[in-house]
This record gives sequence, structure tokens and C-alpha cells, in this order.
Amino acid sequence: MSNHNGGPKLPSPEAEAIATLGQAMYGTRWQSELAADIGESPRTLRFWLAGERVPPAIALKRARLAAQRQVARIQRALDQQEPPAA
Repeated sequence: MSNHNGGPKLPSPEAEAIATLGQAMYGTRWQSELAADIGESPRTLRFWLAGERVPPAIALKRARLAAQRQVARIQRALDQQEPPAA
């Protein structure tokens, strides 16, 4: 996806959303981890981020589901740490 003035290609809003989720889930080295979570190759993710391709809607859906699963795992871990109610 290129910008309208002939400048460099920009990632699509979908790719930016996927990147935001990946960074929140895995930090700065998120691409391989998230790619595995959503069933894509890290190379495909890099194409999306470079604006070479637009990710399909299912990729963003899978990224959101992966984030929800991670939130649930974290919540379970937190729940296990709470002291019993007095």
C-alpha cells in the first residue's frame, strides 16, 4: 500500500493493529511469536508491516483471539496468587 504522493509504502491499518497487539503481547521481539500464534510465517508478517501486502481479515481476527487467550492465561495466574478471603 503506497501513500498517495509516491512516497514509501505504508502498512495498512490492519497491519498496524496486528503490530500493536504483537508488541503488547510479546514486546520488541514479537513477530515470530505472533506469526506462530496466527498461523503465518514471520516473512508474511514482514510483508504486511512493509506495506507490501494487506493482511487478510482472518489474520487480524486470529491476532485478537491470541491476545484474548493471553489475557485469560494472565488472569488465571493472577487469580491463583490471590490470598484466600478472610
